[in-house]
Amino acid sequence: MADVSVDKVTPGMHRQFVVERFTEPEQRIINKLAHEWYLTNSGHHIRLAASSYDSFLMKPTQAFAEMFNLERELIVVFSPYETFEPRTLDAFDQAERQLSDLRTETVCKVLISKDTLVESKNRSLVENRSRATNRNSLQLCRAFKPVR
Repeated sequence: MADVSVDKVTPGMHRQFVVERFTEPEQRIINKLAHEWYLTNSGHHIRLAASSYDSFLMKPTQAFAEMFNLERELIVVFSPYETFEPRTLDAFDQAERQLSDLRTETVCKVLISKDTLVESKNRSLVENRSRATNRNSLQLCRAFKPVR
């Protein structure tokens, strides 16, 4: 697949993106994101022990690429659980293993969670994980909110 320059990326969804594999609330979020990002791949269902997550990939449009210095696709993970647990971040590692090394951003990932306190819970966890593993990765976390 040829690399597409971010200045040519427009919001939308790849024609092979399978939005129907996601839950109805997730579909509403995906459709909202498609107004600002280009959704490239409908990803995989991720199973970690007794936990399940869904992921997909999105590519920044020029505005986001310039604003956040992004060039490659971002991994997005939906967490369907009411409470954020640190093991949720392992879903990103699992998603990365299914992709080529140079396809996705290493410094930014997106977690969409039902836990309304996910942002504050994640902040110190990511800082501690980065120090412990010497990896500079930032997960952007947002809570599910009803999307109309």
